[in-house]
Amino acid sequence: MKKTVLAIAYMTYSLLLASCTDNDPELLLNQNSMKKPSERDWNLLAETRIFFGHRSVGNNILDGITELKNESDPKGFSIIETKNGSEIDHPLFAHALIGENRFPKSKIDEFVRILDGGMADSADLAFMKLCFADINRQTDIKELFDYYKSSMDSVKTEYPHLKIFHITVPLIIKQEGIKGLIKRILLMDDNLYRHRYNELMRACYNTSELFDLAKIESTFPDNTGYLYGIRKIPGLIPQYASDGGHLNQTGKLLTGNELLHFIVKVVDE
Repeated sequence: MKKTVLAIAYMTYSLLLASCTDNDPELLLNQNSMKKPSERDWNLLAETRIFFGHRSVGNNILDGITELKNESDPKGFSIIETKNGSEIDHPLFAHALIGENRFPKSKIDEFVRILDGGMADSADLAFMKLCFADINRQTDIKELFDYYKSSMDSVKTEYPHLKIFHITVPLIIKQEGIKGLIKRILLMDDNLYRHRYNELMRACYNTSELFDLAKIESTFPDNTGYLYGIRKIPGLIPQYASDGGHLNQTGKLLTGNELLHFIVKVVDE
């Protein structure tokens, strides 16, 4: 009897929300025509020393950037993996894995250590991202955000010449079925808590210093949001996902392209 009631509730719930979450996959892919970096954009990027601290979704984004680079074959733009600031003695896009998943402070701390270890003296621009695995319903959202902000404020004070920008936490796809419904009813959907963290980011940082990865992941090409549940929780659009949270070819190209355009704007300021 209990299973029957839950099944009926789920069917009713799904019908009520269909208009908020449905989007034709073919329409999505056909509309996803990207304005790729221009020759001027590539030239600006090739004149900038960049450091990016990340983990797996960051690798997805870098895959997209690498594909765009290989397609355009820009002069002077190179990508290397390093934590050593002494290797950044000329313009390039450096990146490295930082910290451990599910331990967000370890990523923040290692990012700061890398900057303190010489990277801040070499780079023109630095940024890091947390992952969807770092935030869930057990996370003290405000305390983590305050820790991140305090760390970044210290970096800006210590290295006033270094440009820093910030990135919202990526999302995962909506969990389907009765289990997903129950999680949303009981406030156990972890995307809700990622969204709360991202809202703190948006309230603190203006659009010129915040790369809103979560918004890109949850916005269709027609600018409608992929929102689900009564609370309108943003989620990773399934057509951008290779699994529950990582990006497929379309997602990689989209986010990589958007990040390059954002970096160009930051550099251009």
